Amino acid sequence: MKKIAVAVLTFLVTSVALAQSNDLANYFKVTENGTQKIPWYTYNKGALSVDARYNFDWPNTTSIFLGRNVTQGQTTLTYELGGIVGGGHGGISPELLTYTEHGKVSIFSLYQVAFSVKNDPYFVFHYGDLLYSLSPRVKAGLDEQIYYERGMAGPDIDVGPVVKVTIKPAYVKAWWSVNPTGRLQKTFFAVGTNF
Repeated sequence: MKKIAVAVLTFLVTSVALAQSNDLANYFKVTENGTQKIPWYTYNKGALSVDARYNFDWPNTTSIFLGRNVTQGQTTLTYELGGIVGGGHGGISPELLTYTEHGKVSIFSLYQVAFSVKNDPYFVFHYGDLLYSLSPRVKAGLDEQIYYERGMAGPDIDVGPVVKVTIKPAYVKAWWSVNPTGRLQKTFFAVGTNF
């Protein structure tokens, strides 16, 4: 089932993605328990937003989101609704993504709530990315994420420095997180392309 879901997701998203401007990336979450690969594909054309990812929302799940982009000035809001399937999980999830640029500063945020249609606990998630452009190819800043799942004693919080290097159309990104809640330390790497 997992291989079929990944194959269908890759075919559908790549077909759409190759048609217009998009972002294809592989994220790697590294912890003392091992490395988790998170492929992520986004497509944005005008008002249409398509967002697909694997292994992000719950372990071994495929998620596909459809939404609408609303841009005013240098700020874009994206409203999405998606489905999460696979790995014994299933759910629906609304998301709000925001992106803005002001001079050398860019800010991205993702707000998500996932509701299970099975017996999984719901979760609330926020990710923020604040970058300052040091040069046309190098950005540095601060990333954070907050994750809370029903039944947890408290939220899981990660915060730390991030560096992104772009050599168009490719980029690499590294984020070293510190977890003030004392939970698992994580390091994130991404390799992607915008086209």
